[in-house]
Amino acid sequence: MIRIAPLVSWLSLLGSLLASLLFFVDQIPLDQAKSVLLILAVLWFLVTPVWMERSAGRTGGRERSDS
Repeated sequence: MIRIAPLVSWLSLLGSLLASLLFFVDQIPLDQAKSVLLILAVLWFLVTPVWMERSAGRTGGRERSDS
């Protein structure tokens, strides 16, 4: 699951770009564009923390700032 998470994350971003462009050139109606964008945004927000947390753990995580 964790290995495919970055792929799903990037595909959801590319899909949202594609849906926006299709709406811009009048290939899909506004309601369909909104639905697709909502689904892809939710998917991105669910999947991205899975692999971002894992990659942050490999590099030592967030560094603490004392200032």
